[in-house]
Amino acid sequence: MKNISYFIFTFFISAISSSLAQPLSVRLLDDTNDEPIERALVVLYGNDDTLTAVSGKDGIAYFSKVAPGSLRVSHLSYHSTSRQVSTSTQMLVLRMQQNQEDLDEVVVTGLIAPTSQKKAIKPIRVISSQRIQNQAAVNLKDLLSNELNFRISEDPILGSQLNLQGLSGQKIKILVDGVPVIGRLDGNIDISQINLNNIERVEVVEGPMAVEFGSDAIAGTINLITKKKFTQSFNTSLNSYYESVGRYNADANIRFNLFNTQTSLSFGRNFFDGFSPNPSLRSSSWNPKEQYFTTLNLQKRFGKVLLRWNSDYFNEQVINLGDVNYNSPFRTEAPDSGIIVYPAALDDYYRTTRFNNSIYSDYYYNTNTKIKAYIAYNFYQRRKNSLLKNLGTGEESFLEDPSTQDTTRFDLVNSRIIFSDVIQPKKLSYQIGTEFTFESSEGKRIENSYQDVTDFAVFTSFDYQLSNRISLKPGLRYAYNNRFNTPLIGSLAARYQPLEKIILRASYGKGFRAPTLKELYFDFVDENHNVLGNTDLKAENSDQYQFSAQFTHPFNKESSLEINSSYYYNNIYDEIRLVSVVDPSDSDPRGEFRNINIGRTQTQGINLNSVVRVQSLTLNTGYTYAGELNSVAISNTISGFNFFSQARFNVSYQHQPWGLTASFFTLFTGKRNQLVEVGSELITTTFDAFSMSDISLVKSLWQKKITLSTGVKNVLDIQNIGTSNFAGGGIHSSGNGSLPIGYGRTFFIRFQLAL
Repeated sequence: MKNISYFIFTFFISAISSSLAQPLSVRLLDDTNDEPIERALVVLYGNDDTLTAVSGKDGIAYFSKVAPGSLRVSHLSYHSTSRQVSTSTQMLVLRMQQNQEDLDEVVVTGLIAPTSQKKAIKPIRVISSQRIQNQAAVNLKDLLSNELNFRISEDPILGSQLNLQGLSGQKIKILVDGVPVIGRLDGNIDISQINLNNIERVEVVEGPMAVEFGSDAIAGTINLITKKKFTQSFNTSLNSYYESVGRYNADANIRFNLFNTQTSLSFGRNFFDGFSPNPSLRSSSWNPKEQYFTTLNLQKRFGKVLLRWNSDYFNEQVINLGDVNYNSPFRTEAPDSGIIVYPAALDDYYRTTRFNNSIYSDYYYNTNTKIKAYIAYNFYQRRKNSLLKNLGTGEESFLEDPSTQDTTRFDLVNSRIIFSDVIQPKKLSYQIGTEFTFESSEGKRIENSYQDVTDFAVFTSFDYQLSNRISLKPGLRYAYNNRFNTPLIGSLAARYQPLEKIILRASYGKGFRAPTLKELYFDFVDENHNVLGNTDLKAENSDQYQFSAQFTHPFNKESSLEINSSYYYNNIYDEIRLVSVVDPSDSDPRGEFRNINIGRTQTQGINLNSVVRVQSLTLNTGYTYAGELNSVAISNTISGFNFFSQARFNVSYQHQPWGLTASFFTLFTGKRNQLVEVGSELITTTFDAFSMSDISLVKSLWQKKITLSTGVKNVLDIQNIGTSNFAGGGIHSSGNGSLPIGYGRTFFIRFQLAL
C-alpha cells in the first residue's frame, strides 16, 4: 500500500510539472528599424540540458519547453546578446545592435565557420542574387561571362568551357552546396548546364583549394549556394524568360511547411532554337538544345540537429543537324511517277542526364562546437546517337557503324564529415575532416567497359588569431587512392590588417589534380580515331602563390569606396596532355594519341578592382593583366610570358521611388597569343580582342510581388573573333580562322511573380 501511495504521489507531481511546462518564443528585432532578424542562433543553457533554435523569417525562435537558465543569441551581422530566463517566461523580445564590421556578405566556402567576406583569411569573390537578377543570367555561363580572370570558350558539341587564371576547366572545382559536380567532357564541365533558378549566391575562391576539396581545385573553386530561406506559410514563385535569338525559358518554385518540415519544389524548362548566321544552311553554329530540370529540398530540425535532403534531376538534348547531302540520297520507287530522289542528312543527338541526391546533417553541440556531414550520390550519363534522316519523308534510321552510337556513364558517391571547434573565442579554432569518394565509369570506350577509383582523405586546418591584426590559417591533407600515389599537400594563408581600412592577404598552396578515369582508361579507336588512355599517369602537382590588398573607405552610411588589388603565380608540374606518340613518318592516317605527363605550365597576373557606391549608384571597374608560359614554350627553352588584358566596367542605378534598377555590364578581352607546336614547327596562334556588353532594366510592381526585366545582350553584336595560325584544339574545333563567341545582339524580357 505504501508503494502504491508513493507511485500515485510521484505521478501526480510529474503531471503538475508537465502541465506547468510552457513553450518559449524568442522574437529578435533589429534595434534600428524593428525588422525581424532571420537565421540567428539561439541557445538556452538550462541546468540539465542545452537547447538550440534558429530564428525564422518572422524573427521568432521557438522552444517546446523552457527551463531556468541563460539564453544567448548570436548572429554574424549583429552583436551577441544574453538574457536570464525563468520557468514563467513565455515570450521574450530582444532588439539586437548591428555589427557594422559584419554587414558585408557572409561566406562559407573552405572556411571553418561562416564569416564575413572581409574577415575571411583568403579573398572570396561573391556574386549575389541581386547581381544574378540584374544581369538576367539564366545559367553559370551567362553569369561568369562578365567576370575578370575567366575565359569562356564555346564548342557546338561539348558546350561552354571555362578557363580561370590561364588554367583549363580540368583544374577548376565546381560545387553545389559543397558537393562536386561531375560529368567532364574533354576535361570540362559544361557550365551552360548549371541553372541559376534556385541559386542564392555564387562564391569564387581563386587559387588552390586542394587541402579543403581535394583534386581538380588547382585553379580555383566555384561554389553555388542554393536558396534555403523558408517561411512558415505557403509561397510560390513563377519565372518566364524570352530572348529574341529563340530562347524560351519557364520555371516555378513552391515552398511550404508540411509536418514541421520545410519543403521546396522547383521545376522548369529551358529551350533554345539554335542559331546560324547563314539561314540557308540546315546546320547551326549554335546547336538547338532543350533542358528539363527539377529540384526537391526537405529541411527539418530535431533539437540540435538540422537535417536536409536535396534531390535534383536534369535532362538535356542537343541536336547537331547535318547539312543536306545530295550525293547519297534516298531513292524511292513510286508506282506512278517512277523513282523519287530524296536528299539525306546525318543528324547527331546528344542526350545528357544528371540525377543528384544529397543528405546533409548539421549538429550544433554548442555555439563553439559543430559537426557537419553529408553523403551524396551523383549520376551522369551522356548518350550519342547518329541518325540518317530522309528529308523527304522525315524518316530516321540508325547507322550500321557501331562507333556512331555511344553511351558513357559516371557514378559518384561522395561523403564528408567535418568536426570544428573553437578552442579560444576570437583566438584559436580548428577543423578536422574526412572525405570518401568512389567514382565509376561505364561505356564501350572505357577499357574493359568498366573502371572505378576510390579515394579516402583526412584534412585539417587551423585559424589562429596571432594578434588583433594578424591571422594565420595552416592546413594539411593526406589521401589514399587505389589507382595512383597522392602527395601530402599543405597550405598557409595569412591576413594582416595594419589599419582599420586596409587588409593585406597572402597565401601559398600545394595543389594537385588526380588523373580522371577517362584519362586513365578511355580508348577511342575506329576508322578515324586512335586515342588511348594511360594507366601510368601521375597526379599533376602545383605550387601557387597569391598576394592581395584591400582598401575600404566609408564616406557615410550611403557612400563608400573599395579598392582591391592582387597578384597570383601558378607553377604546374607533370601536366597531363593528349599528345601524338608515334613517329611522324607512320603511314597510319589516324596516328596514335595518348595522355602523358608532359611538363609544366606557368601563369601569373595582376588584378585591380574598385567598387564605388554613392547612395543608389554602384560603379564597378576592374582590370586584369595575365600571362601564360605553356609547356611548349618551356620545353623549347623559350622565356617570356604571353600576356593579355581584360577590363570590366559595370554600373547600376536603383531609383527606389519607382522601384526601378538600370544596369550596364561590359567586359573587354584583349588580343591574346598562344604558342603551339605543329609537327616540329613552333607557331604563335593569335586571338583577336573583343568586348561583350549588356544592358538591363528591372522594375518591381505590386509590393515587389511582380518583377519585370528587359534589356539588350551583346550590344556590340559580336558573333566570332578572328584567329591566325589556329590549328584547332580537338575533334570539335573549327580550325577555320575564327572562333564563335556569341550569337549577336539579342533582346530579352523576363517576368517574375512571387506570392
